[in-house]
Amino acid sequence: MSRYIDLRLRQDKGGGAWCPRNMVTKEGKEYLEVNLHTPRLLTSTKTQGRFGNGNGVEYTEEYFVEYWRPGFNKWVRWRNRRGVEHDSIHKSVNLEVPILVNALSRNATV
Repeated sequence: MSRYIDLRLRQDKGGGAWCPRNMVTKEGKEYLEVNLHTPRLLTSTKTQGRFGNGNGVEYTEEYFVEYWRPGFNKWVRWRNRRGVEHDSIHKSVNLEVPILVNALSRNATV
């Protein structure tokens, strides 16, 4: 089992980021959901803006993480987190206490 998954951190592949189809608004709900298929310990989250070969200016200012595992009847919100403040950096947030998850949903907020 790997210790962490960096997905697209520090890469420009595919535009360098997941971006919502439409601009995020208070009325909409844009999210990225990851099914891990088996229980994993979540110890940190990382956020990075889209570099886009120097042209990207998109980044998440704030987000929250929800998680699910067998036995839950709904998603559980971990807590709000500040995102990055610039597109070319990444920010790592360590959880004080790891949580056991089967699936994650990261939701952008406005």
